[in-house]
Amino acid sequence: MRKSDLKHIIKEVVMNVMETHYADDERDTAGRVNRPDITYDVEEKKGKVTKIIANLKAHSSGAFTKVVDKLQEIERLEEQISTLKEEVKQEGVREKIASLVGSEYQYVTRVVRLVSMISITMSKDPEAGKTTKWAEVYK
Repeated sequence: MRKSDLKHIIKEVVMNVMETHYADDERDTAGRVNRPDITYDVEEKKGKVTKIIANLKAHSSGAFTKVVDKLQEIERLEEQISTLKEEVKQEGVREKIASLVGSEYQYVTRVVRLVSMISITMSKDPEAGKTTKWAEVYK
C-alpha cells in the first residue's frame, strides 16, 4: 500500500468517526461540533478559509488516538511485509523452485510441498506472445 493510499484511508476513517461519534452533538453555524473539549483554529488566505484545525481534548482526543494508533500499526506492518518480501526475493525462491523441475514445465503452475504441510506455489510463466498479422487476416 502506498503512503497516499494510507493517508486517504486515515482521512476516510477520521471522517467516519467524526460523522458517527458526533452525529447527535450540537453544531455551530459553520457546521462544526460545539463541545467544550473541541476548539477550532481557522486559517485564511485572501479572505477565504483554507484550513480548519480541530483541537481535541479528553474523550474526543482518545477516540481519534485509538484509530490513529491502529493505522500506524498497519503502516508499520506493511513496511515489515515489504522488507520480508524483499528478503524472499533475495533468496531466489523462484529460481529454486524452477530448478526442481525441467524447463519444459515453465508454462504450468509449480507447487512444492514441504514436510511441514506448507506448500509454495509458483505461478506459470506467461507463454511467448503470439502476434496476429492483421494485414493477412483482412486479405
